[in-house]
Amino acid sequence: MVRKMNPDLDIMIKYRKDLDRIAQDIVAGKELDEKRPYSTIFHELHRSDLTSKDKTVKRLADEAVTIQGAALTTTSWTLSIATFYIVDNPKIQETLRKELAEAFPDPQADMEWLQLEKLPYLKACVQESIRLTYGVMVRNPRIPYQPMTYGKWTIPQGVAISMTAYDVSHDEAIFLDSHTYSPDRWLGDARAPNGKSLEHYLVSFGKGSKSCLGIKYVYKEPFGMCNKKLMRSIAWHMRSSSKRLGPSSVGSSWSFMRLTYLM
Repeated sequence: MVRKMNPDLDIMIKYRKDLDRIAQDIVAGKELDEKRPYSTIFHELHRSDLTSKDKTVKRLADEAVTIQGAALTTTSWTLSIATFYIVDNPKIQETLRKELAEAFPDPQADMEWLQLEKLPYLKACVQESIRLTYGVMVRNPRIPYQPMTYGKWTIPQGVAISMTAYDVSHDEAIFLDSHTYSPDRWLGDARAPNGKSLEHYLVSFGKGSKSCLGIKYVYKEPFGMCNKKLMRSIAWHMRSSSKRLGPSSVGSSWSFMRLTYLM
């Protein structure tokens, strides 16, 4: 019925069935074979001392959805945001390429992550891409175990509180012209109008002890894009675009990009 009503969901249904099948193989004891000669986190979960109810096929398949969604979808979307806006703005692209060329004069030289993360404009591009990625779009409620003071208010124990990364990322009192991709806002001693560090309001990964475990990984991937010389040795040209990429334009076409290899 779902396939008939929305054929586009067919790939998601097949994806979920594939995960169920893999989880069934693990639970059935089909550990490793030639097609999958390596141990995965799901093999380790199944071998662990968790209770049997925590090692069911459904639990393992659900964990697979969570991990792939968190590790792949969010990271790929961050890379999509970064690529789209950098390519769509020749000034940003040229500024970034100039910084990379000055830091690595030899276009064939390896670009180490530790060196790349020290480049201010590249780091600013990464931060701005992450700001417009948002991470988890739904509210993430937290329940304090004791009364908590926030400004002039006291939040009682046991009362759920929540926020959304989208609302913070587009709060014009913090990020002026928030829907514009502007790496310059992160340069130097970047601060919000209230004087606080702008990084304080970069909440795509959440904050505190419940923040995303993959924060370093997501930061590393855009730097890795430069390490593969995609921004250092290739000039990208956008044929046409929607000029804005976000949750409401996931299905928008980028049209075509033309590549020019540089020396």
